[in-house]
Amino acid sequence: MSMTANYDEGIKYGKQYLEITKGTDIEVKGHHVLGILYARKSDFPKALESFLEALKRYEAKGNKKGIEAVTGNIGNIYENQGKYQQSLEYHLKALKIA
Repeated sequence: MSMTANYDEGIKYGKQYLEITKGTDIEVKGHHVLGILYARKSDFPKALESFLEALKRYEAKGNKKGIEAVTGNIGNIYENQGKYQQSLEYHLKALKIA
């Protein structure tokens, strides 16, 4: 089985996780993990969408550790897209939280 197939399977299970946990406090983890899986597949638009959703939910809960982690992930996505100014902004935000 190829690495891409493994990521595809992970995404499938991640979406199922979101369905099962919808409306709960742990749903945010599904968005975060999906962002990581999409990023590994270089599907940066979907990764960014997932990370931004996770960020919104972490901020709503005041989860600083989650905010820091996902903010750094967003910075990495922007870096991979060659959007260095946005990348720097998100990495600096993550450092301020750390």
